[in-house]
Parts: sequence; C-alpha cells; structure tokens
Amino acid sequence: MALIRLRLLTWIIAALFAIVEGRLVLLQFVTRDFWESEARASRTGGRPVPYRRGSLLDRYGRPLAEGETVHQLSFVLQEFRRETPVGQLLGAGRILLDAAGQAERAMTVRALASQPDEWVRFVLATSEEQIARLPAHLREDLDYYLRRLLDLEAGQFRAARKKLADRAAPAHALVEGSLERVEERARGQLGAIADLAQAIETTPAALIDLIDEEIGEIGAAVERALAASPDPESVKQRRALQKDYESRQRVLERSVTYRAVYLVSLVPERYRGFEIRDVQRRSYPEEFENVSPALLGWVGFPNDEVLRVAEGDWLLYQELRSRPPEEIDVDTAEHIDWLKQQIRHVDYTADEEQGVTGLEGLLEPVLRGRRGWQIVEQDSARRDTRLLEMTPPVHGLDVRLTLDVELQLACQRVLDHRQRDGAIALIDPRDGAIRALATWPSPTRQEIKKDYARLAEDPSHPLSHRAFRPPGNPPPPGSVFKVVAAAAALESGKVNANTTFACNKHLQVGRTELKCMGQHGTISITTALEKSCNIFFYHLAEVVGLDPLVAMARRFGCGEASGFGDPERLGLPPGAVSIGEMACPLQAGRGVTFAMRTAIGHAAIDDVTPLQVAALMAPLANGGRRVRPWLIDTIGGERAPREAPAPLGLSATTLSLIRQGMIAVAETGTARPRDGWDLRPYKVAAKTGTPQAEGEKDHAWIAGYFPHDDPRIAFAIFLANVDEGGGAACTPVLGELLAQPELQEEFAP
Repeated sequence: MALIRLRLLTWIIAALFAIVEGRLVLLQFVTRDFWESEARASRTGGRPVPYRRGSLLDRYGRPLAEGETVHQLSFVLQEFRRETPVGQLLGAGRILLDAAGQAERAMTVRALASQPDEWVRFVLATSEEQIARLPAHLREDLDYYLRRLLDLEAGQFRAARKKLADRAAPAHALVEGSLERVEERARGQLGAIADLAQAIETTPAALIDLIDEEIGEIGAAVERALAASPDPESVKQRRALQKDYESRQRVLERSVTYRAVYLVSLVPERYRGFEIRDVQRRSYPEEFENVSPALLGWVGFPNDEVLRVAEGDWLLYQELRSRPPEEIDVDTAEHIDWLKQQIRHVDYTADEEQGVTGLEGLLEPVLRGRRGWQIVEQDSARRDTRLLEMTPPVHGLDVRLTLDVELQLACQRVLDHRQRDGAIALIDPRDGAIRALATWPSPTRQEIKKDYARLAEDPSHPLSHRAFRPPGNPPPPGSVFKVVAAAAALESGKVNANTTFACNKHLQVGRTELKCMGQHGTISITTALEKSCNIFFYHLAEVVGLDPLVAMARRFGCGEASGFGDPERLGLPPGAVSIGEMACPLQAGRGVTFAMRTAIGHAAIDDVTPLQVAALMAPLANGGRRVRPWLIDTIGGERAPREAPAPLGLSATTLSLIRQGMIAVAETGTARPRDGWDLRPYKVAAKTGTPQAEGEKDHAWIAGYFPHDDPRIAFAIFLANVDEGGGAACTPVLGELLAQPELQEEFAP
C-alpha cells in the first residue's frame, strides 16, 4: 500500500514538473520575443515619427496640395505635474481637496494663477497626521509633491520628518523659509506661462484655459477607459491608465510662431511640460489655393468615431498585455504585437490630419502614409539616454492628376464673373483625360474653414460640385441629346442625309400638342441639329422608335457614372471613399410621346451631369470611340488604372453628318455670333439645349468640341434656372472662356 502511495506521489510530482517545464518552454522559446519586448518597454519610452502626406499635382507637376512643416505646441501633463511647482501644487492640491471632501473647490491652473500664495499655504500646511490618514498610493504621491516643492532629496525628506517630532506641524516647518521660496517659484512658473502665451500670440488666461481643458479631457478619457475595462474599480488599473494618458502629448496650438520655438528651446527647464515639435500640415500653394475646393476636397482632424477605434485598440492592447504570463499563449502574443503595430503606425491620432471630402478623401489610403516609431532608453527621470530602435516613417504617395490648373482657373474665373449657378467640364476627347471641372458657387477655402456650418445648410448648396454631383435632381440634357438621337436614327437605316420632315412649330399627337422653338419648314437632319428643331426629332422618334434611341444612349454611356472617382475602378486600397459622382440611370417608359420626348433629351434620359455630357461629345470628336473620363494619372509614379477608348461602331457617314450639323450650330445656328461673342474663329462644333424644369426656370446647355479640324477639348457648359435659351445664355460664356489668356495661348485662331 505504501509502495502504491509512493508511486502515486512520484507521478504527481512528475506531472507538476512537466507542467512547470512546459510553462518554462513556452516562456523561453514560444513567447520569448513578446516578454523580452515587454521587459524593454518597462525601461524605455516610445514616440511617433511623422510622415509626409502625399501631394496632389496637376498634369504638369504643379502642386495643388502639399505638406508643409509647422511648429505645434503640445502639453504633457505627467511632466508638468512632476517637474514644475505649479504642476506639483496642482497634484498635491487635488489629493488634499478630495481627502477633505472639498469637491466644490476646483483645483485648476486658473485657480492657482488667481491666488498662488493661498494655494501654496494650503498645500504646505499639510501635516504628518493628515498624510497618515490617506490611502497608501495617495500618501506616496503627496510625499513626492511635498518633497519636490521643498526641494529635498528623498533621504533628506525622511530625515527632516524624523527630526520634527510634532506630527501636527505643517510641512513647511520641515524647511525654514520654504513658504516664501515656493511662492516665488510658483509665481515664476506662472510668469513663464505668460511669456509663452505672448510668444504664441494669445493671452495668459487663454493659454491657462487651454491647459485646464486638456487636463479635464485627460480625466474624462481615464473615466471612459475605466468604464470599458474588465475591472473598473481597480486602483492599480486607474493608476496605470492615468500614467499612460498623462504621458501623452496633448495639442494646445496646431501652429505657433518661431518666437515660441526659440523661447522653449532656449530655456527648456523653464517650460517643463510644454513641447514644440515640427509636424506636417496640409497646405495649398497661394496661387492655386482656391482651385475647386469642392473637387480637391479638404482635410480635417479625426472625428470621435475614428478616435474611438484607436481607443478600442489601445484598451484591448492594455488588457491583453496585463494578463498573467500563463494566459499569454502564442495567438495572444501575436495579437498583442498586431495591436502594437496598429497603435504605433496605423490608427489615427487626434492631431493627425485625415482626408475628409473630394480627392483628399478618395485618395486617403495612398496619400496618408504610415508613422514611424522611435524607441529610446530612459533614466529614472524619464529622460532620454540613447536611441534603441527606429522604424522610419513611410511617406504618402504623390498623385498626379490629368487636371490642367490653368484651364481650371480660367473656367472658374468665367463662372465667377457670370455669377450663375452652373458648371463647366473640359475633357480631352482623344482619351477622356479630365482637364477642368469647375462649379459655381464655389466658396474659397478660407470661407469654408470660417463658415462651414452655414455653407452646409445654405439652400444654394455651395459645397456641391455641379460638374459631377448637382444638388437635388440632376438636370435633363435637353436638345444636347439630339446628337445621340441623330446617331441612333442614322445607324438604324431608317433616316439618312436626304430624309426630311416639315416643321410648322406645332405637332399634334393624339390629345397632346408638341411645340418647337421656331418654324423651320422642311429640313434635313444636319439643319435640324443646326436649328435644334424639336419637330424634326419628334418625327424621327416616331420613325425609329424608343428602343434604338435608348440602346444608342447606352452605347454613348448615358445612364451610368463615368467612374472617375470610383475607388474600385481605380484599384485603391480599402478605406477609399467614392467621390460621390452621380450615375443618373435611364428612366423606363413607353408610348410614342415618351419616345418623342426622349429624342429631345427628356423622358428616358431625364438626368445627366456636365461631365457625362462632355463625355457624350468625345466620340463625335475622336472618330466614334467612347471614352471614360479619368482624373487620376499616376499614383506614386505608377500609372493609375483606366479604360482605353472603345469603338461605338458608328459609320463615317453618321459621324460626318452630325459633325456638319454641330459646326453649323456655331456658324449660323443656335450658337451663332451674338452680343459680341463669335465662336467661329475657334472652330467650335457645338450643340445647345434648353431643358424645361418642372416648377423652375429653364436651364441652359452648350456642349461640343474644338477645334473641329483637330479636336483637343470636348466640353459641356451648364447654367441652372436662367430662363433663356441655351444658345443665348451659354454662347457668351463659352466665348468668354475661349478668350481667356490660358486658352488663347493654346487654342487661339
């Protein structure tokens, strides 16, 4: 029996040794790297290394948006509280007020600044008896603050206590004349804050309010983190969270003068807790600052939702790494390492800019880059002693656009002069490269920054880009669509160059009376395009039918977005957000009047954008190839994805007849010379349109290409609610655009 017990005991001991050995193997080999890194972390400090955000360039490499270095003033509560008399008074005062149940007396930097001597006497009146009644962790903290205020080493502080037998004696009795010296040091520190405020061009009161606000935010963040932790009542957890949050930099001013940089660097010991470092901020070169903010977009600092993701990663990281060693298996160690990489390099920080709208938002995944990270060894006072490890930052990629900034500014200048809601789109008909996308109204960057909330609610929708995202319902193309209807009719074989219809201004179809803007007599298809005769195209639709019209519209690309801002089509990484281009799908319907209204740019095709209309003109200019407009040329020097022009299958005869009609439009038709504006010298081929909007004034279009003997620009100009014909309203706008110096230089006759 004894032998059995001995064997059983032997097996139990062997099993225990096996378990211990297994844990040792796990710690030594499997999770060794993790625990070594954690050990290093206990005696080291880490800090991010900023990256450069990629630039946005025009087709010639001119910067439209780039990074600039600014000086940012930050505040580190931990250093301020440990190293300055005001911070030490702040820390000690809060402990004493809480212990005395005097929550109504706010312990803030502002309170200290208003009555520094009173607060010094309040803190230094603390006796040994009062200290003894505090919890151990608060007693240690208060001892530290008193020792630093009295300017004593730890040993000197203990010796002075022993020497002073009276436990009820105040702390200032430990050192003769300490009250006056601490008062003087506190006033000196407040004077340093006043000097710093002057250097950053604000008032001492305003800077102190900023400091108090950040301290309050730290306290709120600790409470939020505690609420999400598995042990919210843990004193150890609270102290760990406080230490971490208080050691983080909090931004006070995002850009300060060099005078402040000089002041802080000249006497850094006078400005403990304040740091000025160089950071990258988005800038827009002055000459191109207001190149379509609605297109380029803007950056902003992360919102609460984005920061909550980063906060969640950090809390999970803290929770996992605080687990006992026996609970850290291989998978957990790998997840901790992944979280560490997210926190260091990927997750947004509160002072890091993020693309919000337009191209800045769409291209955020490639413009952003990744933060680097430094690991430094620190001494007991948390001062850096040497650099241990450096992960360099990965800078964002530069993006070259097809945009021609000079053409863009010329378009904006004309729309600004006309002061009418509308847009201009210019593309290269040979391949679909977008040269300009202008919109009006178009507030400046300064106006957007100053008054964004009001602009966002403005009923005129100044923040919408009407070239690809008109507010409300997009407009119909009106008679501009007749070029597509003409292509459908000619390709059907039911209409040719010799086909004629009579226009007597009115056409009765059942109970519906259809009208034309003029009385054109018996005309052919080229004259019908020139004069924009509705009656001719009503008859054309009656002969051809609805289906061929809709089919040809689809071949030209009607009913879908061009895709110039589609993240998937551009091959952008996850995180890209569509620029918001409208697709404008075709509408279903039937009947002869529906077909007739479709032929003049309503009914089935009742919504378009100026960019889509410019794209409709391209096949007529380039020999019958459909193009998809594209704006992103290269990303990081690599060609961005795009679709090559594709033949529509239009015959040479079809193209020739439509071109003849469009050239005549600018010579003797609806865009003929008027009001001093003559399009003929620029060899413009055009089509005008005057779509009716229910309950609104008429809109106006002119679209086409130039020069017609060597087309290099396909265009669309749209003006909303002008209550006059497309030719009358838009011909002067196109004429003024062609007269701009930038276009004169390239396209002058």
